[in-house]
Amino acid sequence: VSSPPIVISRGDLGLERSGAGSLSCPVLLVVGDNSPHEDAVVECNTKLDPTQTSFLKMADGGGQPQIAQPSRLTEAIKYFLQGMGYSE
Repeated sequence: VSSPPIVISRGDLGLERSGAGSLSCPVLLVVGDNSPHEDAVVECNTKLDPTQTSFLKMADGGGQPQIAQPSRLTEAIKYFLQGMGYSE
């Protein structure tokens, strides 16, 4: 018995650098240095307000930095939050 293939479709989020299509909160984009999604993350970064966006490409992060380098990712998130005014 074979099951039919699952078809997944995802559209553009419609993000813009400013205006109604932009995020109004601080954003941290993280991608590993060997991620197959690097181009998509870079494209997303170009569509967001640079004053609200931080981009981190993790060296030795592989395709999943949350698994390959969890302590370094945690440290990056900590510094991101400190930059927003939260302290230890």
